[in-house]
Amino acid sequence: MKKIGACLLLIGSFLVLSLFTGCQARTVTVDTVLTVDSSWSGSRVMTVAFSAADYPDEQSRAALDGMMARCPSAMTYGKQEKDSQIQYIFTLEFTSHEDYQKKLEALMGSAPYGVFSHTDSIFFKGTRIYEDFDSAALFAWMLEEPEEKPGFSLQCGKTSVVLDGKALPTPGRITVNQVEELQPVDEISISTVSYGRGVYDRTFSFYIPKSTVLALGNDLVTYMNARSEGADSVDWQEFPSGNIYTAAFHGVSLERLEEITDLLMNTDACSQISYAAQQDAETYFSKRAAFEETLDLSAYGGEDGGEIKISYEYENKSSLELFTPQRYQEGQWESFGAVGENTVRMETTGTGMKIRITDGWDYPVDEARITLICLGNGNYTRQIDFLFPKDGKEGAKYAQEMLKKKDAGLEITQLEDEEHLVCRVSFSGTAEEISEKVKMLFGPGNSFSYQSQGQGVDLNQEVSIIDNIQMGRLFQGEHQGVPVTYTVQTNGKESLTSLHYEGESRNRDIKIVNGSVIESFQLDGGNGRVVYNGTEPRFWGVVFYFTIAVLVVAGVVTLIAFLRRRAIREGKSTKGVLSQLAEKKELPGETPEEARESVEDILSKL
Repeated sequence: MKKIGACLLLIGSFLVLSLFTGCQARTVTVDTVLTVDSSWSGSRVMTVAFSAADYPDEQSRAALDGMMARCPSAMTYGKQEKDSQIQYIFTLEFTSHEDYQKKLEALMGSAPYGVFSHTDSIFFKGTRIYEDFDSAALFAWMLEEPEEKPGFSLQCGKTSVVLDGKALPTPGRITVNQVEELQPVDEISISTVSYGRGVYDRTFSFYIPKSTVLALGNDLVTYMNARSEGADSVDWQEFPSGNIYTAAFHGVSLERLEEITDLLMNTDACSQISYAAQQDAETYFSKRAAFEETLDLSAYGGEDGGEIKISYEYENKSSLELFTPQRYQEGQWESFGAVGENTVRMETTGTGMKIRITDGWDYPVDEARITLICLGNGNYTRQIDFLFPKDGKEGAKYAQEMLKKKDAGLEITQLEDEEHLVCRVSFSGTAEEISEKVKMLFGPGNSFSYQSQGQGVDLNQEVSIIDNIQMGRLFQGEHQGVPVTYTVQTNGKESLTSLHYEGESRNRDIKIVNGSVIESFQLDGGNGRVVYNGTEPRFWGVVFYFTIAVLVVAGVVTLIAFLRRRAIREGKSTKGVLSQLAEKKELPGETPEEARESVEDILSKL
């Protein structure tokens, strides 16, 4: 029996292994030929080849054609069948390196980092091409439909570069380093000082070995002085191992900073420097801006044509705080370098780099309070209070300005209590209107919905509210841990039957007494879902029963008035006539016809 069980287990394992082996995605290669001239005008042709045996019928081939038809407009493509393969040939054409970069960004969804240098100077003569991606990265669009299972993955295949008709060797991630003549430089150091208001100092230092100094002689001084035109100071320092050349520029703008960097780096408008607000990182009490720079040092080389050491320093002399610097690599920003007191330092080797240095400030905030006020008939007021310290006037003012930028029509007020300055934003309307506002203010994860249920002439209707809150983005970094509380005010418009909070780390039912919430509760990290059920008066039910009541009362009053008027006219007592009428109703032995005639007789006497 044990042998049979063992055999069954072995067979089952084999079947499972076969199943998973059969489900493995095939690997399809992308072959690339990059053809350019010295002005970087040319084409990138990429061939994606599938085995025809993997697509034996028309249906499977039609599905493959449909996938290729999603090709972005930055490229064109064609198809051919050759050597038992189905080949799709994609062509990316461009007229300049800038045009090339823009089309790559359109395909990848982010700006790639690349270097192209065709240089002829006293330091370096040759060609350098570098990209931080391979061709497989240009086909993410092919696999982005979640409902489709393509059954294959892409990887880089054969890659070649043709420059001015000459084939150059390169790995899959294009790297060309063709050195014809070289006088090496050990290190280039760049130091930047920011004073705020768009004013900068920049100092360049070139560490030149003794062999290069001797080889170039007077040409070295002439070349470096020409590259330093307009410098506030130029300095040569001699050491046994070589010379250090330093050029300093003071009080320059961003535009001028680009110009002098291009001049010293011997590049043709390749330096890209910007300083702009980081809107995706700003909140109502945090401000962020980023200094971004793309450096191209491909016109210089180290020993044996190798990479050069790059030292970069950025000092902030404004009132802004510096945050962790970043370097752009392989399609994404990653932490790089170190932050000291008001200073960022980075070191690397290569032909250049793309960096980001973020600065800004965080205003202290003590608490955020969310209040939902019921107005009845499916209408509500959302009120959000941001509580700042008593000395946080600038923070409260900044929050107000940022909120107004979102929507100038918001009701924003500045309040003050014993301990805090309060920036309050409030808005009223239907659930749909509230939902639109919270999405606009705090992002797409926020929503507010209302449902009611009542039939016919019911006096009350059941109501249900779902309030999705995603404000956690506001409470990161310095603001992590700031309490966010939630309160419901029914104001007699609704009677709650249940109130439930679903948080990131806990769920809880909130206590209700006499149809009202008696406590505020805290949201985990500013996020969560609030669900409550209750009842509220149903407008048309109330109108119906009120109308009936009015009609009944009016009828009774009219009847009594009529009886009293007739009784007075006939000299009789209204009470007596009514009593007689009541007594007549109790007489036994009368037929309905006789009773009717008796009542009519009594009424005729009134």
